[in-house]
Amino acid sequence: MLYLLAVIVLVPLTIALEYVFSAQEIGDRDQRPPIVARGDTPVEFAGSRWRLVSIRPGPAEKGARLPAGTSLVFVTVEVTPTNAAAGKKIEYCTFQVWNEDDDVWKTSFGLAATGAATGCMVEGDEGRTPILAGRTVPVLTTYLVPTEEAGKLRAVLSVVGEKRQVEFHR
Repeated sequence: MLYLLAVIVLVPLTIALEYVFSAQEIGDRDQRPPIVARGDTPVEFAGSRWRLVSIRPGPAEKGARLPAGTSLVFVTVEVTPTNAAAGKKIEYCTFQVWNEDDDVWKTSFGLAATGAATGCMVEGDEGRTPILAGRTVPVLTTYLVPTEEAGKLRAVLSVVGEKRQVEFHR
């Protein structure tokens, strides 16, 4: 009987403590300040050097129709992996754009032709491959956003396995 009572008390207590500690760890990770890059000043992140080239509105691909009140915004960032491991690590990068109110837009595919790296890899005869160490490659991403937000955006870069992000401001 005493064992049953101990189980009834200790199991919920253990679960509650695990929940509290995991929530605290997640909260700590979310509270880490981003690396802020202003203008074209390069930053080191995830074993690579990153530099904002532009955040600008642009035209849709020929024949594409945009919903009323929206614009395409193109973000171009140059990336140079410092070694082969970094080139592989940044394959799993994502970009988003955020406005001043922290509204978020994810990339829009099929609305613009790019010709640059997609994601953080390069397209070639052998398919998508990691960016080679020391090679600088433009990464172009496209976003469909409300027209009134097009000039107020910052780009946010994340790489799987990294606990921080990079915010690119014009």
